[in-house]
Amino acid sequence: MTRPTAKEPGAICPWCQGRDVELVSAFGPTLMSSLYRCRTCKQDFEAVRWQ
Repeated sequence: MTRPTAKEPGAICPWCQGRDVELVSAFGPTLMSSLYRCRTCKQDFEAVRWQ
């Protein structure tokens, strides 16, 4: 089972600027962030859910 690709335009990998990211968790360490994984460079990062 593959996870859906992120639909938010703000979900861009801060390491490689890739847009091919997957949502790991809808809620990160805080309620306003989500956890993502970049499929290009394989790095995890968090992004603000509401911008």
